[in-house]
Amino acid sequence: VEGAWHMAGFQAGPGLGRRPGKASGAARIDHLDVGMRERLLDVLHIRDRAAIEASGKMTGCAPDLAEIDRMLVALCADGLGAAQRALELAVAYASERRQFGQRIGSFQAIGHLCADMLQQVELGRAGLHYALWTQDAGDPREAHRTAVMCKAYAAETYPHIGASAIQVFGGAGFTWEYDIQLFYKRLLSTQLTWGGSEVWLEELAALVIDGEAPPITVE
Repeated sequence: VEGAWHMAGFQAGPGLGRRPGKASGAARIDHLDVGMRERLLDVLHIRDRAAIEASGKMTGCAPDLAEIDRMLVALCADGLGAAQRALELAVAYASERRQFGQRIGSFQAIGHLCADMLQQVELGRAGLHYALWTQDAGDPREAHRTAVMCKAYAAETYPHIGASAIQVFGGAGFTWEYDIQLFYKRLLSTQLTWGGSEVWLEELAALVIDGEAPPITVE
């Protein structure tokens, strides 16, 4: 999580973080519509909420919407790395561990788990790559929509990847003897940090229903 903060350009400080000055033209939280501002403040658990709401006070403390989006995308990038490593460890173990005279990776149930994990990782990678691109080159509305979608997917799917990897290892996966338990914990933290999937799916629904999300076109 700390790495995600640095990728988003934050330094440790009160609330979410303190950045010097105020970016020109930035859509800050205190300038957003009431519904959006309340949702983001609730999700991110900003402790100095009263200071942020007070106009003209501590204006350098409230992050703008673009900064929040970058934080979400950075967190998802961290989660994707953990999910990828969990998959690699599971496949390596399934290729080495033998039971009933053959590698457990040859069993259909284990093979299906690994195939499902691969599909989930690659879907997350595709979504993350697009979200990263929109942070640099996309419409600000599209950048926010993709960041929200990315976090919703990560919170919903990445813990399942960790759980499937643990299942490949069997009971041994929960022990300190194998590193897979570390990545499972990391994926659970990705799920819980800054709200679970239901929070961000609700935000996505609000964007679509309120007409704040740009239309999706296929060329």
